[in-house]
Amino acid sequence: MFKHSSLFIFLLSGIARIGMAQNRIEGYILDDKSKPFSFCALALLNSKDSTQVKGNITNENGFYTFESVTSATYIIKASAVGFDDVFSSLLVIDSLSKIKMNALVLKTRATNLNEVSVSVIKKPVEFKNGNIIVNIDGSPLAIGNSVYDVLTRMPGVMVDGDNITLQGKAVSILIDNRIQQIAGAQMISVLKSMNASNIEKIELVTNPSAKYDAAGSGGLINILTKKIKITGFSGNLMVNSSQGFYNNTFAQLSLNYKGKKISVFTNYNASYSDTRAENHWHREVRNDSTLTLLDQKYVETSHNRYVSFLGGIDLFINKKSTLSARIDFRPGKDKIIRHATTGISDNSLGYNNLAFEFEKLNDWFWQDYSLNYDLLLDTIGSKLTVNASYNTYPERWSASYQNHYYDANYKDVVPLKAFKSENKVDLNVVAGRVDLEKNFSNKLRLEAGVKATSQNLFSDFVFENKDPSTGLFSPDTGLTNAFSYKEQIQAGYIEMSKSVKKFNYRVGVRGENTIILAQNKTNSVRYDRTYFNLFPVASVDYNYSDNHNFSLSYNKRIMRPNYLNFNPYKSFRSILTYMQGNPFLNPMYVDRFEFRHTYKGKFSNSLSYSYHKNYFLSYNIENTKTKELIFYNGNLAQAEIFSYNLFYQGDLFKWWSFSANIGVHYFRCKGTIEGVNYSSVMST
Repeated sequence: MFKHSSLFIFLLSGIARIGMAQNRIEGYILDDKSKPFSFCALALLNSKDSTQVKGNITNENGFYTFESVTSATYIIKASAVGFDDVFSSLLVIDSLSKIKMNALVLKTRATNLNEVSVSVIKKPVEFKNGNIIVNIDGSPLAIGNSVYDVLTRMPGVMVDGDNITLQGKAVSILIDNRIQQIAGAQMISVLKSMNASNIEKIELVTNPSAKYDAAGSGGLINILTKKIKITGFSGNLMVNSSQGFYNNTFAQLSLNYKGKKISVFTNYNASYSDTRAENHWHREVRNDSTLTLLDQKYVETSHNRYVSFLGGIDLFINKKSTLSARIDFRPGKDKIIRHATTGISDNSLGYNNLAFEFEKLNDWFWQDYSLNYDLLLDTIGSKLTVNASYNTYPERWSASYQNHYYDANYKDVVPLKAFKSENKVDLNVVAGRVDLEKNFSNKLRLEAGVKATSQNLFSDFVFENKDPSTGLFSPDTGLTNAFSYKEQIQAGYIEMSKSVKKFNYRVGVRGENTIILAQNKTNSVRYDRTYFNLFPVASVDYNYSDNHNFSLSYNKRIMRPNYLNFNPYKSFRSILTYMQGNPFLNPMYVDRFEFRHTYKGKFSNSLSYSYHKNYFLSYNIENTKTKELIFYNGNLAQAEIFSYNLFYQGDLFKWWSFSANIGVHYFRCKGTIEGVNYSSVMST
C-alpha cells in the first residue's frame, strides 16, 4: 500500500515592535504642504564624521523612531526623490534620553536639467521581477534571532524539520550569491549558527535570473550579509538567551576595520541549543482477515553545540578594482537521543510491546575558502567578477541501537537486539565562475557568465550486530555500506533586461551540462549519467502607477537527487520503521508560470502554475507479515500545482508592525510507482 502526506501551508505572523523609554528618538516628517510624508528615508548620523549609525523609514503617518541609541551627538538626515535633503539640529544623547523631535519639513527640489538624483528607499518588504526582498537590517527581526528563526517568519517560507520550502516547493539556499551544497540537517545547523543581526536582506527568489544555478524546484533563498559601512574600527558583542523546554544561549562577537585601502572583518558565533520533539503514530495493518493496530510514541531530544568563525579582507587596489578573500570555519557537535515505544494489539510478531532506544553522536568541521575579484568597467555600473571557492565538509557519526521485546505485562519474551554504527562522510566542493554585467544605458542591461563546479563525496557506513551470548559485535554485511558520489556541472548563461516607459522586460537562458557518477562499492550498484539542459527565464513588469504593479514570469528549474536520496543504506527510526535511498532516481524538471499584483507595496496577490516532470514522490511500503514500514523516494511521471498567495504588511500602530501570508494550493499527480498505477489530488 502507498501513503502520500500533504503539507498544509498557512502562515500568519505578527511582528511587534515595542519601544523602550530609554535611548529613543522619535518624530514626524512632513512635506511642504504640512502633510505626513510616508516612507521617507532617514539616516542617523554621527555629528563628528557624518557616518551613518542607523537607518529607518517613516510609516504611513510620517512617524519615525530610532531606538537603543548609544550616548553621543547626532544629526538626523531625511531624503526623498524630488525633495531637498533636510537635516535636524544637533542631538545630544545620554543614557536616559527620550527625545521628541520637532517635525522636519521636506521641500520640493527646484528642477535642474543638469543633475539627476536618485534615492533608494528600503521598505521592510519589496517586490521586484516577481521576487520578494525582505530587508532585515534595521528590522525587529534582526534582534536576538538566528537566520533560521528569521526564515520561519518569511512570507511563503515553511520550515518543517530539516526541510525548507518556498510556496510549497523545495528551494536551494544561497549565502552571498553562493549556492550551498549541503542540505537537510546540515543546512539547518548552518542557519542556526548565523546571527540575523549580520544580515542585510533575504531574497525569496521564485523567478531566478539566468545567472543563478537552475537547481531548486521552488526557486532560491539568497541570504545577503552586511558589508562594513563605518570607517575606522567598529565592533559588536551580543548575548541572547531563551527559555522553552530547555534553555538556549547564543553569543556573537564581531570586530571590524575599514580604511581607504583595506577593509577587515571578523565574526565569531557560539551556540548552545537543546530541543525536544514528541511524536505519536497510529498504524493499522491488515494481513488476510487479521487487523493489527500499532501505536507508537517517540520522544527525541537534540543537544547542539557549535561555533563559527568568519573572517575576510577586502583590498581596494584602485577605484575600479577590489580583491577579496573569505574564510569560514564551523566546528560543532550534536547529540540525539530517541526513546520510542510501540504497542501491538496482538501477538502476531511474538511480542506485544517494542521499546527502541537510540543515541547518535555527530561531529563536524565545515570549512569554506573563497577569493573574489571585482573590476568596474565604466561609470554606469558595468562590472566583471571572478570568483573561486573551495569547501570541505567532513562529518563523523556514531550511533547505538537497542530493541527490547516485551509481552503484554512488559516482560522480556525475545532476547535483546543491539546494534551500533559508524559513519564517515567527506564532501568536497570546488567551484569557479566569471560574471559580466554590462549596462549600455540606464534602461538596457546585459548579463553573461560561465561557471564550473565539481563535487566529490564519500560515505563509509559500518553497521554491526551484537551477539547476545558473547556480547561481541560483528559487521552486518546487509547494512554495511560504502558509497561514493561525484557530480560535475559546467554552465553558461546570457540575459538581457530593458525598460520601456512603464514596462520592464527580462529574458535569458542558462545551459547546464551535468555528469554524475554514484557508486555503491559494497554491492556494486552503479549510477552513471550525463545530460545537458537549457533553462529559459522571462518576465514582464508593468508599473501601472505608484500604487499598482503587475508582473508575469516564467522559468524552468531542475531538482537533482542529492547523495542522501541516492544512497540505498537504511536509516532506522525503530526496528519496524526505516528510510532507504533510491540509486535510480531521475532529476525532476519544473516549468513555472506566475502572475503577481502588488498594491502600494503592502498587498501582494500571486497566482502560479507549476508542471513537474519526474516528480519526487515520498511513499512507503508496508510488509503486512513483519509489520515493517519502509520509506522510499521515487519518480512519478507528472505533477501539477496551482497556487494562490496573499501577502500583507503594514503598521497597525506606531509600535506594532504586522505582516500576514496566506497560501492556498491545489495539487494533482499521476504515474507508476513499484509497477502500480498511482494518482492523487489534494487541496491545501
